[in-house]
Amino acid sequence: MNQTTADLPTPPKRDSFRKYLDDGGVIDSITRVLVNLYEQQQIPEDLLSYVRQFLGSPQGVNVESLKQENEKLKEEHERLEKRLQELKTQLGISE
Repeated sequence: MNQTTADLPTPPKRDSFRKYLDDGGVIDSITRVLVNLYEQQQIPEDLLSYVRQFLGSPQGVNVESLKQENEKLKEEHERLEKRLQELKTQLGISE
């Protein structure tokens, strides 16, 4: 009897990796990129730039400034959370 590769059991490592990619949304994202590319009237010359743009990784983004802004926002969030707790305490509100 001749078996195809589809009939063979997949190794557990492959299954767990596939689940990891699926749970992280990677498979859906890549599928959307490929479907969108297939449906394009004109195929882009720079495929890698197209994929990056579609996945939300545009060129020329200053990552360091975004990290700094993120840190400032985290600090502000923490400050506001503390203030909220202070106000709840003053009003006698418990969670």
